[in-house]
Amino acid sequence: MAKADRENIKKKIIKIFNSNLLNKKPDVSGYNQNQEGRYGDWAEKMMGIKRNNKNKPDLFGFEQKNKTTSKTSYGDWSWSDAIFKKKSELYKCTREEFFQIFCKPNPEKNNRLSWSGEPFPKLGPPNNFGQWLEVEKSNNVIAYYSYSRDKRKDKEQKVPAQFRVDNLTLAIWSAEKLKKKLESKFNELGWFSLKQNKEGYYTDIVFGDPITFDVWIQWVKDKKVFLDSGMYQGNPRPYQNWRSSNAFMEHILSESE
Repeated sequence: MAKADRENIKKKIIKIFNSNLLNKKPDVSGYNQNQEGRYGDWAEKMMGIKRNNKNKPDLFGFEQKNKTTSKTSYGDWSWSDAIFKKKSELYKCTREEFFQIFCKPNPEKNNRLSWSGEPFPKLGPPNNFGQWLEVEKSNNVIAYYSYSRDKRKDKEQKVPAQFRVDNLTLAIWSAEKLKKKLESKFNELGWFSLKQNKEGYYTDIVFGDPITFDVWIQWVKDKKVFLDSGMYQGNPRPYQNWRSSNAFMEHILSESE
């Protein structure tokens, strides 16, 4: 698309923002108050964006981001394959068995097990559960487990004999699928961020450049983008959100201007 056309679309979005959001404060009284994304949902509705599950830009080729927490999400993009995924080459245990072996109970949730927080792997050395993430040369992101690096005192009781190995692949996020997800949303015309003041009133809209997978996966390698898991026992949803801090997103926007 020509630069002039992109600028015209930006003007169209700015006009919607000025009419529907500028100097207004979110009213989420009609939303589920336990829903983390309720402010973003309200802002999308005000901008004329209809909720859907399509992995495409929100508005006229641009992806909308609303600053309501300390983090900004790129998308809820779960693994391509995992050891608890049935009919898979990696399949070695059920999802419930995976929770029992590799995850941690939450005393505040009646000891519900989850693959989030402390047990969930991150780039770098293995955590106390013997888990870590790596980005391969092919740019696949892989979660590994090593029994010898599992520091849990009760690991002999937790981990069956067949899993007492090193460099066991727990899950894979393929570069091919991540590229498709990322570029479908962020690499058409770009994205924009809705700004609010300390009182919560919307004050401005700022546009960011399109984001390619090559740029994004380097952010992952540099730990600017991280995988924030919320997977827990009793819920089939994976809750695998790829996120950045708002401070980093502000940095990206400043480079776009």
